[in-house]
Amino acid sequence: MRRLIMLIGLLALLAGCADLGSPTYLPNRPREPRPGSAAPPAPPNPPSVSQTLNLGVGQTLDLTLDSNPTTGYRWFLTQAPDPAVVLVETHAFVRDREATGQAGSGGREIFAIRGVSPGFTEMVLEYHRPWERERGQPPAKVHRITLRVR
Repeated sequence: MRRLIMLIGLLALLAGCADLGSPTYLPNRPREPRPGSAAPPAPPNPPSVSQTLNLGVGQTLDLTLDSNPTTGYRWFLTQAPDPAVVLVETHAFVRDREATGQAGSGGREIFAIRGVSPGFTEMVLEYHRPWERERGQPPAKVHRITLRVR
């Protein structure tokens, strides 16, 4: 009987500590601003690199970008170049030599680009985690490339 009273008292104490009137907070979902409060600041623009590359018809060029897919980040081609001017033939990840066998080590993503015919085209690569992009978060880095084929 004494145990039953102690158990009921413990349950009453726990129920008193519960705040059933507050909204549920899910850490992976952004909170709605309270009425009358200021909107949260906009996320900063990601670091962006712009570069121009020249190549000849039939010439292949390797575009090399630092990467660490073990953190979930990788480079995505978000604006493909005009295939009449340039083709992206291969895309591969190469781990750093000195980090071989080490968990969490980075490396480089290499995009092999071949000139097809004379002209100009652009391509844009974004470095992000796929699930963050689906949630509308900006990429960690953006790389814009103007390609000129002679």
